[in-house]
Amino acid sequence: MISPFKTIGSIEAVQSIRKNNGQEIHEFLENLATGYELNNGKFIVLPENGDSALFFENRKDFDEFIKHPDFPAPYKQPFFDYRNNIKNIEESISFFMQTLNQELHLKLQRIETKDDLKLVFDTLNDYIKNDNDFYSKVFVPLGVMIGDYLTTKTDLKWELSPVYTFQPYMIPILRDIKKIELPIWSILEEYYDVKKFDLDNFVWKLRYNNILW
Repeated sequence: MISPFKTIGSIEAVQSIRKNNGQEIHEFLENLATGYELNNGKFIVLPENGDSALFFENRKDFDEFIKHPDFPAPYKQPFFDYRNNIKNIEESISFFMQTLNQELHLKLQRIETKDDLKLVFDTLNDYIKNDNDFYSKVFVPLGVMIGDYLTTKTDLKWELSPVYTFQPYMIPILRDIKKIELPIWSILEEYYDVKKFDLDNFVWKLRYNNILW
């Protein structure tokens, strides 16, 4: 079946909406995306979040899409790939640990001690040297399992934050009793960018964020 739309970048979409005096004519309740009619007879659907938008050449295709919306999945978004497990994160701990074990060739039941965490960090430092696919295979399971460990040792708790791309998903967030967030995902990205997972630095970051461990 030929798609009734083509995908364009969200920046290009916003520029086109402004240039062609785009008017909001439809809101998709399932994902909060907005449909715009341009003064040149074209139509654009812009998501609340995401790097891409949908471009329609005519009203017929746009109206048909409204009747039967079939939104594309986000491209290379690891949280989306694990969306079903994240919805029930507390019940999915064994799944995330198994996934992490398989990829890093570990045999942990759970991350329960600082020694366990050090083993994971040391293993990661070898893993990332080999150009493995860290983001799609390790990033989310790693963050969940470190977060699981911290929820047992500190006052941090999981919250789920929705992201309204064309197909919405949740990002798990660690917050303390004052609702202050520990930016676990940014910390892991930082370590990956510098190619070094440093336990001492991680402990320092917890203290910097007033997390007592």
